[in-house]
Amino acid sequence: MTRLEKGKAGTRRFVVDVRAIRAGDSVFDRDIPLDWLASELSCCDCGATPLHGRVRLELTPCGTGVLLRGEAAVRLRAECAACLAEVFLDISAPITSYLMPVEEAREQQDAEDLTPEDLEREWFDGDEIVLDDLIRDGIVLEMPMNISCGPACPGLAKALVPIEERSIDPRLAPLKGIKIAKEH
Repeated sequence: MTRLEKGKAGTRRFVVDVRAIRAGDSVFDRDIPLDWLASELSCCDCGATPLHGRVRLELTPCGTGVLLRGEAAVRLRAECAACLAEVFLDISAPITSYLMPVEEAREQQDAEDLTPEDLEREWFDGDEIVLDDLIRDGIVLEMPMNISCGPACPGLAKALVPIEERSIDPRLAPLKGIKIAKEH
């Protein structure tokens, strides 16, 4: 039912055979190659290094389409944005989608306006479903915007100290004596 194949410019992609799904082979359970994961996460600019990745999906025929449910789980190593300490992130990304053949989209588009439900669907062409975008998007959407080592982060603790109690950087101490006149 599934295979991992080389795509354009050497990128790897996950492919599912729709005929196999209709025949009853409905589980997609694979390791995510670390080089593929690193390439796909490069858009995040978080400097995360993938350590492990696995995707498990159940694909169920539903009319002419396919209902996809499951999750991608990845472990990443990154740096805390505040103190630069090493952080390990365990991300569990739920993946749910309803995939329809592109031919149906063309038929619906010619026949009538698309409904909001039609716009939320994913589409596949021919007898193969490429899962790359769904897997990547699920993982990226679960990534934290700011990676932190936790509430006890020394970088965050410094920022939370009241201004009056903070020590002055010795390089900036000469500026302490400058008085700025307020405009009325």
